[in-house]
Amino acid sequence: MKQSREIINAKKREYRLKNIDKIIKQERASKLRNKKKCCDCDNLISPTSTRCVKCDYKGRKGKYYPHKVPMIGDKNPAWKGGKVNHSQGYIRIYCLEHPYRDGDNYVLEHRLVMEKQLGRYLTKEEVVHHINGIKTDNRIENLRLFDNQSKHVRYHGGVGVV
Repeated sequence: MKQSREIINAKKREYRLKNIDKIIKQERASKLRNKKKCCDCDNLISPTSTRCVKCDYKGRKGKYYPHKVPMIGDKNPAWKGGKVNHSQGYIRIYCLEHPYRDGDNYVLEHRLVMEKQLGRYLTKEEVVHHINGIKTDNRIENLRLFDNQSKHVRYHGGVGVV
């Protein structure tokens, strides 16, 4: 029984190798039969779609969907006021125009408070320290500015862990 299966499989492999070009053409033809044309640019698309990816992306910018507005910030129904907690316990504020915002367009609140007090943006090297150790207490009297991380560590006695 095993030998007969092996013989049949060997014959199938042999047939596929001999007729590979014919088989590839048949597969391509069957894939094309299931496609239809995009209503804007005539590219082939899946039968369930109406537009190809490029035309759909253009439409999202407003060409085909002028009534749709990007749901960014306060236009999003999930908007919670632009104030979220950081994984390390700090408070993050949504701030699109800040030069040192993170990838999600947020800035740490204690840095914003210190910048407002100084009247300038902080550099990336400057460190804001919470005097009482409470990371959510961002009153200006509770904040202290260090030029860099090494001075901040020295303030803590060289331990390295705040």
